[in-house]
Amino acid sequence: FDESFDACEDVEFNTRVRRAGLTCYFTPAAAVEYQPRATAGALVYQMMRYGRGRARLAKKDPGTATVPGLIPPVWLVWLVAGPVLSILSPPLALLFAATVAGYVLVILAESLRVWRSDRGVSLRRLPLVFAAIHAGFGWGYLREAADGLKVIPLGPARRLLARTRPVSPA
Repeated sequence: FDESFDACEDVEFNTRVRRAGLTCYFTPAAAVEYQPRATAGALVYQMMRYGRGRARLAKKDPGTATVPGLIPPVWLVWLVAGPVLSILSPPLALLFAATVAGYVLVILAESLRVWRSDRGVSLRRLPLVFAAIHAGFGWGYLREAADGLKVIPLGPARRLLARTRPVSPA
């Protein structure tokens, strides 16, 4: 493993294995123990680390950047820029409202779908889980991307990103 990665190191390793012409095997017979995060904050922290790892991997190997991996950081930028742009343009205000409403509807529909397939999960918590995953991943990705830039026209935004450090879960 590349020890400069504190998260996403498995994906980075698998990428190098595939590029070397070797094969990675995945099997459902392998026993993997997973411990779900106890709080939304711990989940956000986990996903921030993973988002940073994905951005670091994209910097190291640009071919690994994918559209699905870019959606959460772009979504966060839109959530910040959308209200500002909405002031300037009624059509943008409508677009912003429609995209936020669409996001909420998709999150609620997916929460319902997951809950129907596994009644052991909390329907009330699932929307928060999905939002935490997206926000944490997106913020981590943006943080790592900002760390690599020498000059960002929005200096205050870069300073904010640089000051924000993830808080370890309790």
